Amino acid sequence: LRVAEQLGAPRRRGYGLLVMGAATARATGGREGLDLIQESRDLMRRASSRRGAALGCSILAEAWLVLGEPHEALRTADLGLRHAELSRQHAADPELLRIRAASRLAVLRADGDHHNGGFEAAVRELTEAVRLARVTGSLPQELRAMLDLTNLRLEMGDTASTTDLRDVVERVHPDDTSPDRASAEALLRDPLLQAT
Repeated sequence: LRVAEQLGAPRRRGYGLLVMGAATARATGGREGLDLIQESRDLMRRASSRRGAALGCSILAEAWLVLGEPHEALRTADLGLRHAELSRQHAADPELLRIRAASRLAVLRADGDHHNGGFEAAVRELTEAVRLARVTGSLPQELRAMLDLTNLRLEMGDTASTTDLRDVVERVHPDDTSPDRASAEALLRDPLLQAT
């Protein structure tokens, strides 16, 4: 942030604030960080640059989701996908699709709507997120999307779905200590799943 301020680079400062706000929101369960996210959004809006907007939207959408605002997360993910289409920069598409699916599910659950149509739409989005991440070679995005897809399939009663997750986890470097890898390995060690 200091370097961005010294260079007079508002967009980079905006990304820095966004990352800090999202990390703070995640670490505090949404109790803190919103002020940084809002400052970032305002700064980036004033900078009005489309370059990198999709990535910024993915970070902001994730933050909205962590803050318990799935409608805002859904709108922001959709905005990010539109920015990606306009700029032809699709590196954030897998993450935007994953967040859109998670947001859609959070809205459905909040509304008490457990109709499979919404769940099936989320499965399609997560499947596409996995595919795009694999095509672009982004193993971290593939792992996150596959973890969400596996959890959703398990929730829908498909216990055979852990095979795909196991395949992704086996391609992750053994020294990777990310929370996504830890969550995936914990899920794969679940004794209830081992019995099926």
